[in-house]
Amino acid sequence: QKVATRVHRAVLESPAGRFASRIAGHEFLVLRATGRKSGLGRETPLSFTRDGGAFVVIASDGGAPCHPDWYRNLQANPHVDVVVGGKLIAARAETVTGPDRDRLWRAAVRSFPGYRVYQARTAREIPVVRLVPRAPSPGA
Repeated sequence: QKVATRVHRAVLESPAGRFASRIAGHEFLVLRATGRKSGLGRETPLSFTRDGGAFVVIASDGGAPCHPDWYRNLQANPHVDVVVGGKLIAARAETVTGPDRDRLWRAAVRSFPGYRVYQARTAREIPVVRLVPRAPSPGA
């Protein structure tokens, strides 16, 4: 699994990433976050759906009992970079709650019905995360 993840990430971040970001009808991005313990950069390929100009990712970890490490990293530092379609985008991660979460969860399940199975495997509510692009700073 780790080797496949590294290869997938490398392809998505390469110039070919804009062509390889859609696999089996699903769009993928690479989330670049800062490790909450190490302070090192961490990169995770994730499938996503869109919500306007934002990207929505699901912290399912296949229905594991605990949140995935990448999600816990976002909780510690929500400022991330996203590589999608070969482009680097600065973003801010926000966990979505309430009716907005329900709406985005339904959209994610329509895109990938396996999320419903993952939720059934765990007692935790699987987080829905919106990655909102940040405007470039002046002079950038």
